[in-house]
Amino acid sequence: MTKPAKVSQTAQITQFSPRLQRFLAIIILMLLILAGLLLLQPLLQRYQHSHEQLHNLQTQIQRYQQINASAEPLQQQRQQLQHAVINSQALLNGRTVALRSANLQQFLRTVLDQNGAELIRVRALAPEQQDTLEVIRLQVQLQASLTQLLNTLNTLQQHQPLLTVSHLTISSRPTAPLRGQQQDIAWPLQIRFQLSGYSHQE
Repeated sequence: MTKPAKVSQTAQITQFSPRLQRFLAIIILMLLILAGLLLLQPLLQRYQHSHEQLHNLQTQIQRYQQINASAEPLQQQRQQLQHAVINSQALLNGRTVALRSANLQQFLRTVLDQNGAELIRVRALAPEQQDTLEVIRLQVQLQASLTQLLNTLNTLQQHQPLLTVSHLTISSRPTAPLRGQQQDIAWPLQIRFQLSGYSHQE
């Protein structure tokens, strides 16, 4: 009697096994897909990051190539401009700094004499470097009327060589009117400024 019971139980198990197999197959497939996604996601992120880096590098290379292509014409243009400036009358003459400073002082005295201003003191300052130009500087103190001052500044900034005036200070002494006069005495103005000229520096 025991043998037929075993046969019936085996038949029941084989009857439900296809459903279990499909169910298990679906579960296993979902697990495989989930595992694949979990494994592929970091790889996809790395690929995307590497692709972005490669794109950025290609963009930078293109920019560098464009800059390199335009560098030579710009360098030639710069050399032409420097050559034009060197050959013009805008720069101070003189082989040494001392000679250039002396020439600038002589030019200053000529301008002051032409406009009637009086030079009180002039002192040479240490030169400065600006790219390929050397800046020759003078500290100037003079006295002049307002008209003489305006004419002097106008002459310095409009004539060759190229000069610049900076650190300008103007002062005057307060005065009281003399007896019998209603107007103050017109004392000359006390003026201080820095005068700069330029020369070519190899």
